[in-house]
Amino acid sequence: GLSITERRRQRVRFNQPYMTIRQQVLYNSRKPAPRSVEDLIGKDILVIANSSHAERLEAIKTHYPALTWRESSSVEMIDLLEKVHSGEVDYAIVDSNAYELNRHTFPRARAAFDLGAPQELAWAFPRSRDESLYQAAEEYLDRIKQDGTLAAISERFYDHIDEVTTGGALLFSYRLEKRLPQWQTLLQEAADEFDLDWQLLAAISYQESHWNPDARSRTGVRGLM
Repeated sequence: GLSITERRRQRVRFNQPYMTIRQQVLYNSRKPAPRSVEDLIGKDILVIANSSHAERLEAIKTHYPALTWRESSSVEMIDLLEKVHSGEVDYAIVDSNAYELNRHTFPRARAAFDLGAPQELAWAFPRSRDESLYQAAEEYLDRIKQDGTLAAISERFYDHIDEVTTGGALLFSYRLEKRLPQWQTLLQEAADEFDLDWQLLAAISYQESHWNPDARSRTGVRGLM
């Protein structure tokens, strides 16, 4: 899922796009929201190294020479949300789809404004004589666009994100940081023993007890799960 840019087109072959996204500047809601690129100058901005976000900042820098930022190859977009949420960095730039999927987990990370025009996401393939994989991907995307599968996938992940209050999201974030680490090793061991995803066990135990081992229901049920 790469943003199609002219620089990348020179190195790889993109197939037909499957989604349009926007690059968004994130800020911590405890501080004033930036309203323009001018407000970013002199601030600690973090982006993924060699990303389309870094490319766009380079283009913007021709008009704003004082603009600076840091690039890291060891972070993903969800890490950037966490760093803005915690106040570790002033601003970060992420794709709108990543923000939509993770904004309730890191509620203090808010979108301030879009950086430039929307971009299309696509799969990238090597420029080689053998085009069999590329052609297979094109046929697959043609099919899922025509039969409604792509729309159904998009609806499943993006159209039914339950709204969570800021207070609820902050409480979940606090428990994620303070409570889950106490039980993560045990959850992973249990998941390995029964061939389950440990994050599924974590989700069920959060729903049941908010990771409180002393929880007790009105019917006498006790414990994490």
